[in-house]
Amino acid sequence: MYDLFISVSLIIISLIAGIIWGMKIALFGYYLTGAWQLASMLFHARYNCFTKKGSVRYYYHWFAAICCCCLMLAGILTAFRFMYFLLLLSAPFMAFYYTYICYQEVFVRMQRPLAILK
Repeated sequence: MYDLFISVSLIIISLIAGIIWGMKIALFGYYLTGAWQLASMLFHARYNCFTKKGSVRYYYHWFAAICCCCLMLAGILTAFRFMYFLLLLSAPFMAFYYTYICYQEVFVRMQRPLAILK
């Protein structure tokens, strides 16, 4: 639950700060939100929380790992520099989707079975 509220808070604060103080702060918000969500993903992977094979989080972790590999590859080989731009554009969507995954886990999957039947 804390993961969801911290992610939402970081996204909102980054958006507001970016609007008020400009693009540098907005990019800092990208890194801050991304770092929090990466740490959260590592925590979930380490303690096997909602990461069983076939789950949404499982596939998201693999997608994020591929994105991180592409980012490292772009830093090494100049032919892959276009990946910086693609990852910069996809980062907000990934952040919102990760927050949606956390929302689903907290408010849908963690509900008591009788609450779902209502």
